[in-house]
Amino acid sequence: MQRARLTRYGLLSVTGSDARAFLHAQLTNDIENLPAERWALAGWCSANGRLLASFLVIPSPDGFLLQLARDLAAPVAKRLAMFVLRAKVKIADESDAWAQFGVWDADYEPRDVAWRGNIATVRVGERRFLELGPTAELKEPATADEVQWTLQEIRAGRPLITRIRDRKSSRARSTAAR
Repeated sequence: MQRARLTRYGLLSVTGSDARAFLHAQLTNDIENLPAERWALAGWCSANGRLLASFLVIPSPDGFLLQLARDLAAPVAKRLAMFVLRAKVKIADESDAWAQFGVWDADYEPRDVAWRGNIATVRVGERRFLELGPTAELKEPATADEVQWTLQEIRAGRPLITRIRDRKSSRARSTAAR
């Protein structure tokens, strides 16, 4: 069994009595009918249909966890919060408070989403799992590098939308390098 600490992913929590309906209205997948023991891939688009972020949507006892690229977590949380209006929903960036591990070549419980207290185990592929939980509770050390997990994700074909680097800054750096 290999285990890598995942730092390239952020985590948002969406809680409240209207969390399911709110996410169903905002994301590209059917969150309204998502069972508690299943996860879903979903996107969040602009009004013009441009994909702004991709998520792994994980039902939790209090609502939902949204795994996304860490560099998008804070701006997406802020922007999603603008659409809450009168809904009973709270969106929080849990990226620093929660640890995330990718585990592969493991023989865990076959359910897609399993909760043991505050720790979630999410089956994302054949013998591939995510472990998510408060940093203080997930103390098992990593045995592999995050790059190895990233290769597993590429081979599995899992998309991850990340922030575009500033084109002007990139152009200025490439011009200065000449």
